[in-house]
Amino acid sequence: MSATTKKLITKSLLEDGNSRFKVTYELTGSSYTSFQLIDEMTQDTKTFDQFSTHYENLTIIDSIMSGIGRKPQTDFYQIVIKPVLNFSNIKHEYLKTESADSIETFAKRLKTNQNYTIIFLSGDTSISELVNNLPVLIDETTKIRKFIKIVPIAMGSANALANSIGLGNPIETFDNFLHGMKRTTAFPLYKVIFPNEKQIIFFIIFSMGFHANLLHLCTLDPKYSSLGVERFQLASTEILDNYDLNLKLEIKLAKKTIVSQFAYFALINTPNLEEKYIPSPQSDPFMSQLHILGYSSDLSPRQLTDNILNGYTLTRGDHVAGSGTVYESVTEDFDITIKTEIQKDPKYMMDVCCDGILENLNDMTSEDLKIIKIKFLKPNDLAFNLEIMQPEN
Repeated sequence: MSATTKKLITKSLLEDGNSRFKVTYELTGSSYTSFQLIDEMTQDTKTFDQFSTHYENLTIIDSIMSGIGRKPQTDFYQIVIKPVLNFSNIKHEYLKTESADSIETFAKRLKTNQNYTIIFLSGDTSISELVNNLPVLIDETTKIRKFIKIVPIAMGSANALANSIGLGNPIETFDNFLHGMKRTTAFPLYKVIFPNEKQIIFFIIFSMGFHANLLHLCTLDPKYSSLGVERFQLASTEILDNYDLNLKLEIKLAKKTIVSQFAYFALINTPNLEEKYIPSPQSDPFMSQLHILGYSSDLSPRQLTDNILNGYTLTRGDHVAGSGTVYESVTEDFDITIKTEIQKDPKYMMDVCCDGILENLNDMTSEDLKIIKIKFLKPNDLAFNLEIMQPEN
């Protein structure tokens, strides 16, 4: 096994403004393992005042357990963001996730008559927790919604959303923010309604079978949860060696019905699930369109592995095809019926993952209730209009 490469990189903040600040960071493989803020104040250095934008209700949410966690040398907020924002006179609140329900509590307290800008130092799940816990709009006749503008600074293990929209580098993303968030765009949302009426909103992936098993194992098993992105490869081996990957589903679309037994089944909105992993290359994170990606349980472990790993060789726009493969775009509501017998043991057969939110269908189905509904949300379905920052170029 080759040694993980380390790179030391220095980047200026607001470089076109003769900035006084630079950030030096160490990149070990795909992980950011240290940050250092360099203050190069000179007589000719301009201040940030000319770049400062008024951000309404600016909050930084720091999911301190995301990715490799926060150590003194990796605390991006304390090392970089806080001193730069303070120097720039940009007022903000800081929320460090002290418990599993920190973001849920924060989201429920937001006022629907105010705009917000929220910087996430996290992976995808923290953003999902916010979206799924926003307050309910009491007056549904209100036509004008306030905005929540989201800035995803990639600090998780996979960072599917940030990588899919070109914001995979934390320093470049923060620099983009300092330039005034010149491009923000609404992004599509989807809702899964389980047989017991439990609902989850998602914007990256809903999965059953292999992918859901993988996220459950990597998150809930201590021997994997403390690792970085390499956890996925290690846990994959355990699943392929020991799990019975055989889930029979019926997907009823507007013009056709797909009935198959799947080892891997996912509804995907973003092309990337990791920085270099593109399992759904025709997905567009800003288009209201899901892609069904399924791999048959008839495939051998080797064939299944090859199909899954193919995402590391695909590029945007490629088509996914092959024996035992389903890859189909969908643009309107549809139903999924579970044809597999509901099993209590092994429990993993009913694992579900929804943007990092982990559930198990044993808790939400019965032999009489086996239909999962997928809904395409409309702009006014939530109490806020959600937008996400895009790169300037």
